[in-house]
Amino acid sequence: MLENLIPPRTLEEFLLDGYMCKDFPSWLTGISSYLPYLMCIRICNLATCDSLPAFGQLPNLRHFRMNNIRRIGKEFYGEEGNCKKLRVIWLERMTNLEEWWTTRSGKEDEEFLIPNLHVLKVDNCPKLSFLPYPPRSMNWYLDSSDEVLPERGFRSLVSSTLPFRVVIGNCHFSPDRWGRLQHLATLEIFEVHRCSGLRTLPDVIQCFLSLRAPAMVK
Repeated sequence: MLENLIPPRTLEEFLLDGYMCKDFPSWLTGISSYLPYLMCIRICNLATCDSLPAFGQLPNLRHFRMNNIRRIGKEFYGEEGNCKKLRVIWLERMTNLEEWWTTRSGKEDEEFLIPNLHVLKVDNCPKLSFLPYPPRSMNWYLDSSDEVLPERGFRSLVSSTLPFRVVIGNCHFSPDRWGRLQHLATLEIFEVHRCSGLRTLPDVIQCFLSLRAPAMVK
């Protein structure tokens, strides 16, 4: 049925919930041709799909939200190009998602494919790691997602955005893992909520020379 329900070309927001087939319909596979004005995508409760269409080819994509998938690789970006206009990534309750490639092979020394992100929100994605590094984003919101913080910073990945706000909740970081935040030295706002074992601000706070508001622990 979905194969024949082609949305109007001018569609700007798209929600797919409870899709039960392994393969997507042809118009969704070639989505950049069918829906060039699409800005917001939300996909929920996929039953058997283990990969995505080339959503990264959408020229106006701004907001992307999904759950129930294990890996996001080069297929997201299509054969060429990057996601220069993608502003928001919101991942929620993706307990099986283990990796998202931010270069075409997930390795270093390649073009960074998400250069202009404004918001990275990761909620209850306990296994997720970005390979080789997470996208730089102006705002980071991490909740119950312990593996997202970059171990070695951003290295040579080129981005037009610098992190200035980080909010972390319900994470269980060792002292070493808190130390990874040193790679976000441009922070102006830093908040921590309900992180077990943390009663005072971690030592890494000394690296945040640009803080313009008191750091908060709740």
